[in-house]
Amino acid sequence: MASTYTPGTRTPFHCTVGDRIRLIEMNDDPDPVPSGTEGVIIGFCDSRGLEQIVVKWDSGRSLNLLPGTDRFRIVTPYDDTEEG
Repeated sequence: MASTYTPGTRTPFHCTVGDRIRLIEMNDDPDPVPSGTEGVIIGFCDSRGLEQIVVKWDSGRSLNLLPGTDRFRIVTPYDDTEEG
C-alpha cells in the first residue's frame, strides 16, 4: 500500500518528498547502494508492514531505504519557493 505525501509535507521519518539525501550506510542488503551516493526522495511505501522511503538515486539504482535500519542524511531540504 502506498502512502501519499505531497512535496513539503514532513513525515514520521523527518524527511519529505523532494528532499535531497546522501546515504551513510545500508548494511542489511546483500547488494547495497554505496555509501556516499546521493539521490532525491520521490515517495514512501509500506511493504508487508515495513515503511520504506523511495529514492531516485543519482547512480540510477532503485533501492528503497528502510528507516531505522539504513542511515542517511538530508543534504538539501525540499524548498517550494520560486525564484523571481
